[in-house]
Amino acid sequence: MTSRLRVLERRLVRQRAEIEVSAVVDDYIVRWYRARRREQTPPGPFQFVGSLLSAGFHLPTAAVATNYLERCHREDLFPNHEVLLRLLLPFVTLAPHESAP
Repeated sequence: MTSRLRVLERRLVRQRAEIEVSAVVDDYIVRWYRARRREQTPPGPFQFVGSLLSAGFHLPTAAVATNYLERCHREDLFPNHEVLLRLLLPFVTLAPHESAP
């Protein structure tokens, strides 16, 4: 019984992380789109990492996500929600997210 409870608890913690990190990713991508629409420089990768940290997440995978976002800046590409989320949380199980316009 106790081991089953621990499994459920770990699953809940993972799902909570997915939801909250996904919200930070959403906010960053919305800010990116708004900046591009206004012909401004989009927010930098370190602003994204700062948002993660202020939301209470210190992810060892943040460096990989930062490299991806730097490449998006360099190659003038829009970041992809699913790619960014999977880089941050390799175990992610959320349903595919619709990209912002």
